[in-house]
Amino acid sequence: MTRQPAEVFPPGEFIKDTLEDRGWTQEDLAEILGRHASAVAELISGKRELNVEWARGLAEAFDTSPQVWLNLESAYRLAQGGSGTNGGIRKRARVYEKAPVREMQRRGWIAGSKDPDVLERELRAFYGVDSLDVEPAYLAFAARKSSQYATETTPSERAWIQQVVRKAGEVTVSAYSSEALARAIPQLAAAAETEEGVEQVGRILAAAGIPFVVVKHLSGTRIDGGCVMVDDKPVIGLSLRYGRIDNFWFTLLHELGHARQGVSSLDRDLMQQPDNDESQMGSEVYANDFATNTLMPDSALSADLGDSIDAIDDTVIMHLSAKHRLHPGIIVGRLQHNGLYGYNQGRKHLVDIRIRVVSTVVTDGWG
Repeated sequence: MTRQPAEVFPPGEFIKDTLEDRGWTQEDLAEILGRHASAVAELISGKRELNVEWARGLAEAFDTSPQVWLNLESAYRLAQGGSGTNGGIRKRARVYEKAPVREMQRRGWIAGSKDPDVLERELRAFYGVDSLDVEPAYLAFAARKSSQYATETTPSERAWIQQVVRKAGEVTVSAYSSEALARAIPQLAAAAETEEGVEQVGRILAAAGIPFVVVKHLSGTRIDGGCVMVDDKPVIGLSLRYGRIDNFWFTLLHELGHARQGVSSLDRDLMQQPDNDESQMGSEVYANDFATNTLMPDSALSADLGDSIDAIDDTVIMHLSAKHRLHPGIIVGRLQHNGLYGYNQGRKHLVDIRIRVVSTVVTDGWG
């Protein structure tokens, strides 16, 4: 049996009943309350909202509590609201659950509208889906697992990686193959010798068939980079959340490690992850090892340092830089990450390469 909701009356109906019980007219009530008769008439007809002051006056006149009248008013107004307004709010809430709408609008990723239908349409177009309950296949990647950070991707992270894919469509690349990627690795290693070398990365990867873009991270996210397999071809994006040259090369090579495996990943706080984090997935361990050993294997570093670990200074840094043909900032970052060099040391070598990178690749959010 379907239950019909009880009819809800405006407080005015109860005021009229009370006036009849007392033998008062509306004019009498107006005199008692010190109000205009027209205002009392509007209140009784439901045209005027019953606020706290009216509730207090009626409570004094009828020997009740103000809450009685406020409850009647609230029940009536809620019933009058119907489902139309609430439906709009529900739609907006659903859209905002799916994406960081305001920041996406600020970044120009979707149109600046408050209409929930327009917003939903914009998000469907942004993700290229027919429903917000469906994710593009290439977004169903395994998030980086860590004991320190959340494993589920957030709406902001999904929006970021989708923008990486969108911007990658603006990059002209050659045909991709694993052999082309293998040929690119030594070229990238050679580019790591100088600060200016970062300007060659986009060109080298494009020749290997890999779009490389930079998309600034969204507020509240700790994204460093991501690799997304689109039609079995890798797309690589960095956020340049940290602009240091050592962060750049480690993150880039980490994502290339994923590309070599043919897996998608979203990577957060790469430079903060301990090497002995046993909760990491196998693909992350591989990518970390690839990033670490491509430019300078740990075994080579240990052999070079020998017994001079306690005597590392700028002379040692420059010697290692020249021997391995790596920018000294990469050497400093590596030693710091391995706990062999203080984080307050060698800072002059940790140059910011953001301007050089974004001036040579497709970017969003920087510059």
